[in-house]
Amino acid sequence: MVSYYFLEVLKKMIILFILPLHYNDIDYPFIDSKIHQNSYVNFISFQTSPDSTAVNKDYQIDAEDLKSHIRKIEFYSRKNNVFLSIFIYLIVYYLHFNFLAKNRRSQKDRPRSSLEESILDKKEASTHQNINAETINEFTEKIILEGLKKFENKYSFLQKSITLGKLATELNTNVRYLSIVIKKHKAENFNQYLNGLRIQYIVVKLKYDEEFSKYKISYLSDLCGYSSPAAFTRYFFEIMRQTPSEYIKDISHD
Repeated sequence: MVSYYFLEVLKKMIILFILPLHYNDIDYPFIDSKIHQNSYVNFISFQTSPDSTAVNKDYQIDAEDLKSHIRKIEFYSRKNNVFLSIFIYLIVYYLHFNFLAKNRRSQKDRPRSSLEESILDKKEASTHQNINAETINEFTEKIILEGLKKFENKYSFLQKSITLGKLATELNTNVRYLSIVIKKHKAENFNQYLNGLRIQYIVVKLKYDEEFSKYKISYLSDLCGYSSPAAFTRYFFEIMRQTPSEYIKDISHD
C-alpha cells in the first residue's frame, strides 16, 4: 500500500512542476524557495524508491478505469441525446398537429364577419341573376316548400352557420332548385329570405315581449344569428327603415 506521505508529495510535485510544464508556464524562480526545493528533492528521492513503482502501477490502473468510465459516460450521453431528440420531436409534432386541428375547427365554427356576409350577399345576388324562367316539376317544388316550412317553424334560420348550400343539403335538393323555389315563393334570393325571417322574428319578440326591449343590441344580434351588431343593424334598417334602437324607442312609447 502506498503511504499517504508519498501520495501527498506526488500531488505537490504535479502541481508545482508537471502542470506548469504542460502549459509552458513554469516559473523557475520560485524553486529557489526552501520549501519548494525540499519538495523537489523529496519527489526525486521518491521516484527512485520502491514505492514509486507501486504508485505508477496504481496510477496506470486508475487511469484505465477512468478512461473506461469516460467511454461509458460518453456512450450513454450520446444514447440519451438520441432519445431526448426523438422525444422533443414527438412533442413538437404533437403540439403542431393539435394547433392545426384546433385552427381548422375554429375556422369552421366561427361566425361569419360582416365582410364575409357582404361577400356572400354579392355571390348570392350573382347566382340568382343567372336564374331564368327555368321550371321544376310540381312534385319537387312541393317537397322543397314543405322543407322550407319546417325550416321556418323550427327557427333554423337563427343558426349562424346556415347557408344556401347547407339548407339545400338538409332538404335533399340542389342549390339551383332551392333558389328557384325561394325566388318564386319567398324572396328575390336566399339572403333576402334569410334576413327577412330573422328580422321578422326579432321584431315580433320586441313588440310582444317587453323583456327583449331591455336587451343590448349585441345580444339581440347574436340571438338573431348575426355575427356582429353592425350586420344586424344594417339588415334591420334595410327591412324596417329604422335602426333597432329607433324601433325599440318607438314601441316603448306606444
